[in-house]
Amino acid sequence: MNKPYAKIGAGVCIVLGATWFGTTWYGSQQIIKQYPEALAKINSSQLGAMKFVITKQESGFLVSHVNWDLIITPNPCAPNFNFKISGYDEIHNGFIPSLGLGQVQSHIIWPERAKPFLSKMFGNNEPLMITTNIGMFGGLTSKISSPKAIYKDEKGEFEWKGFSGTLSRSKDQKHSNIDFDFSGLNLDANQKQFVVQLGKVSYESDIKESRFGLGVGDAELLFNGLNVEKDGKTFGFKTLKITSDASEKDGFIEGNFQAKVENFLQNGKTIGQFNMALSIEHIDAKALNNVNDLVKQLRTECKPNYDGLMQAAQPIFAKGINATLKNVDIELFDGQAHASAKVNLPSLTAAEVQDPKLGLLKLEIDGKANFTEKLILAIAGIVLEANAHGQTVDAQQKAQVAAKMLEKPLSDGLIVKNAEAYVSNFQVRQGKATVNGKPLN
Repeated sequence: MNKPYAKIGAGVCIVLGATWFGTTWYGSQQIIKQYPEALAKINSSQLGAMKFVITKQESGFLVSHVNWDLIITPNPCAPNFNFKISGYDEIHNGFIPSLGLGQVQSHIIWPERAKPFLSKMFGNNEPLMITTNIGMFGGLTSKISSPKAIYKDEKGEFEWKGFSGTLSRSKDQKHSNIDFDFSGLNLDANQKQFVVQLGKVSYESDIKESRFGLGVGDAELLFNGLNVEKDGKTFGFKTLKITSDASEKDGFIEGNFQAKVENFLQNGKTIGQFNMALSIEHIDAKALNNVNDLVKQLRTECKPNYDGLMQAAQPIFAKGINATLKNVDIELFDGQAHASAKVNLPSLTAAEVQDPKLGLLKLEIDGKANFTEKLILAIAGIVLEANAHGQTVDAQQKAQVAAKMLEKPLSDGLIVKNAEAYVSNFQVRQGKATVNGKPLN
C-alpha cells in the first residue's frame, strides 16, 4: 500500500537530485564566465597603474579555479618596467548556484623572497585572507582579514594586531558599504630607542551612485590613539576623527568635511586639541563626473594632454562654486587660534575660463584669523627645544623668539594686536588681495 508513495518519494528525490546537479553545473559555468567580464569592468574603470590579467581558468563541478596577475606599471612612459602580484581564486559553488549563491576564496602567491619573513611572522597562517560571497540576487560581500602576528629580531619587535573588513556591493554596482577595523600595531626599535604605538583604526562608508554617476554618501575614519616615543620623550594624540558627506541635489554636488583631534599628548599630558570644518557647494554634478573620468584616463597616458580638462571643467566654473571654511580652531599649551573664510566664484564665461587672469577678477574671498600670545610663546618654545640639544629653555628665551616672529608682520600691518589677541582680516576683490585693509604686493 505504501509502494506508490515510495515511488513518488523516489521520483521526487531523483528530480531534486537532477535539478541540484543541473543548477550546480549551470552556476559553475555562469560564475566562471563572469570573471573576464568583471575584471574587464575593473580595468576599464581606469585603475591607473594597475591591471588584472587572467592567466588560467579551470571549470569544476563544485570548485573552479581562476589564476590571475595584478600588473602594476608605475610609469606609463615605461610600460616594460612593471612588477606583478600573482594569485588564484577558488570558486565554491553554492547549494543553489542558479540563484546566485556561491563563494570565492582569493589567495595571494607570495614572492619567494618574502616567504621567510612572512613565515617567521605569521607561521602557518595566511597573512591575508579574502572571501567573497555571491548573494542570491547577485550582490557581492567580500570579507578581508589578517591575523595577529609578532616579529622579533636583534633590532627590536614589531607587533601586528591584525585587521578585518567587509565590503558589500549591490548587483548593479551602484551601492557599496565598507566596514573596516584595524586593531593597531606596536613597534619597538631597541637600538634607536624608538617606540610607536598605534591604536585601533576604523573606517565606515555608505556610498551610492548619484544620477550623474558620482559617488555620494558619508564616510568616517577614526584613529583611537597614537603614541610615539623617542629618546624618552613622547608625543601623540588620543583620538583623531575625520568625517565627510556628499549629496547631489538639483544637479549640483554639496559636500562637507570635518576633522577633529580630541587631545594632543606630550609625555602623557594633554597639551591641546584641533577642530576643522569645511563645506563646498554648487558644483555641477555632470561636469564633475566628466572631469573625474578624464583625470582617470590621463593618469594612464605617457604624455597626457590637459587641454581637454579645462574644457570639461568649463561647465563647473560657468555655474559658479561656493566654499566655506567654517572654522579652524587650535589649542596648544593654553594658547588658541581661530580662522574662518568664505570663497565665492560666480559664473564665468567661456573666455574667463580659458584665461585664468580674467576668471580671478571675479573671485571673492573673505577670511579672518586670530591667535593669542600664549600660542606664539608655545610655538617659540617648541622651536627652541627642538634645537636645544637637551639644554633648558627659559621663559625669557621664548619671549624673545616670539617677539622676533611677530616683529615684521606687526610692522607690515599683516596682524593687529588688540586687548585679547592678534587679529588679521583677509580679502580678495577684483584680483587684488588686502590684509587688514592694506594691499599685498
